[in-house]
Amino acid sequence: MYKMNRMMTKEAEQLFSDNPEILSALRSGDCKALDMVFNKISFNIDEDDIIRAFRNKKEQNLLDYAKRAKAIRDFYQKLFLLIEKRNNTVAETNNYLDCI
Repeated sequence: MYKMNRMMTKEAEQLFSDNPEILSALRSGDCKALDMVFNKISFNIDEDDIIRAFRNKKEQNLLDYAKRAKAIRDFYQKLFLLIEKRNNTVAETNNYLDCI
């Protein structure tokens, strides 16, 4: 189990307001939340989508989509580091740091 600070909790609520399962896992400190967040990282845009967006004057939508994907990726990295730090602390406390 890990504990997120208030800033990370607010960020999670903003990013995953439409997904109560992820929020519940994050709040409870479940390590499976890391995999759930990883599955939400998606930025699958090809050249045709970019050309279409600019032709139809929808580049703002494309920019918003990219910003959201970056925010989720950044949150994932923060969460990964938090869990890794916690795992290292537990391993060090229990004297099995050389096993991981």
